[in-house]
Amino acid sequence: MPAAACNGPNGSETIGAGKYPALSGNPNLEYAGYATYIIINGQAAMPSLGHFLDDQQVLAITDYIQTNLGNDYEADGTLDAVADARPAEPVNQNTEEHE
Repeated sequence: MPAAACNGPNGSETIGAGKYPALSGNPNLEYAGYATYIIINGQAAMPSLGHFLDDQQVLAITDYIQTNLGNDYEADGTLDAVADARPAEPVNQNTEEHE
């Protein structure tokens, strides 16, 4: 599912199969740690993507949503912080939760 389907083409809140908070103007995105954790581990209707994306890709996405989509935050993520956000044990994507 493209990101625009979940968070709207401009990062706006959408409601459909679930409620997806706005990326635009979201104060949780002021610091990269929040977005980094959600991208890697997922939360609620947002699936985990850490098993698909390497650290550089996660950092690039985090930097983008902090500095675009109506946000004017300073990109403050680091590759070390991305690596630290990964779970010690890989997430089993074959669980019922992800079917």
